[in-house]
Amino acid sequence: MNKKNAFSLIELSIVILIIGILVAGVTSSSRLIRAMKLISVKQLTQSSPVLTIPDLLAWFEPTKEGIFGSGSAGTYTQLANPDDGQRIATWKDGNPRLTAGSEIVATQTTIANQPLYVENGMNGLPSLNFVDDDFLQYDDNIGGSIGATLFMVFKPHDYFTYRQTFMGGGIYFSNSSPDGSKCLTFIHVNNTTYHGVWTSTNTVSSFNTTSTSICRFLYRSGSIQTFTNGVGDTPINVGSAQPLSRADMNPQPNFTKDIIGSNGRAAEYQYNFHGYIGEIIVYGRGLKNDEVIDVEKYLSKKWGVKLPY
Repeated sequence: MNKKNAFSLIELSIVILIIGILVAGVTSSSRLIRAMKLISVKQLTQSSPVLTIPDLLAWFEPTKEGIFGSGSAGTYTQLANPDDGQRIATWKDGNPRLTAGSEIVATQTTIANQPLYVENGMNGLPSLNFVDDDFLQYDDNIGGSIGATLFMVFKPHDYFTYRQTFMGGGIYFSNSSPDGSKCLTFIHVNNTTYHGVWTSTNTVSSFNTTSTSICRFLYRSGSIQTFTNGVGDTPINVGSAQPLSRADMNPQPNFTKDIIGSNGRAAEYQYNFHGYIGEIIVYGRGLKNDEVIDVEKYLSKKWGVKLPY
């Protein structure tokens, strides 16, 4: 009996060992597959048409080495490879055409407002997770009065009304001012995208919390239009200038900043975007249709989003 029991324990130990080896092998295999996919995506990003199209202002994407930083109170440490779940204080523009020191850096010095790095986010790629009051901001450079195109890849966590995904391209003018510059905005209202220049709004095709979306804001030839996964709404003609009459907002939004995931007003943090953001591309003019398709085909392949072209 004792020998039989001892033999059974040895058998059990061997089985446990084999299972452990198999589990370790599967885990290592998963990591290897993920690493290979990331290498492929980096190559796709480097060869994308984004850099060949003129008037690129900013390009925030998550796969380039050393673009994220952590820290607080203005002291940042650049991270080649952030830890999963780590707070991110800086997201550096990955445009290689910018000279050293002139790169745009989206920042957040308040730890409680810093988004989280997610290693295996949308389509299995690194993404930033915006929760609670998280947002990033950088000095505005869009120049909305001459046109703009903005692409954003995101996946919301909820359908709460008026989640603000991006605000930028505008400088505030009071009611006494005859005109103002554009204020380009993305807001998702329940499960639709809303855009406007404060006094002009529209909605576009729906999206959901189970899939990733490519959203495009196009301001061209005096009209604005929003697209979700290649499907657009009816353009709004707003002319060459649009008054920004928002004296009712106190305190005023900071229109000298482009803001990711919020409008930057503490009084309205309940409307901050909640979800994953993977990539943001900003151009200082309204792109031509063939240019738009080239960029969105690249984003579609990278993030696994189906488009009608």
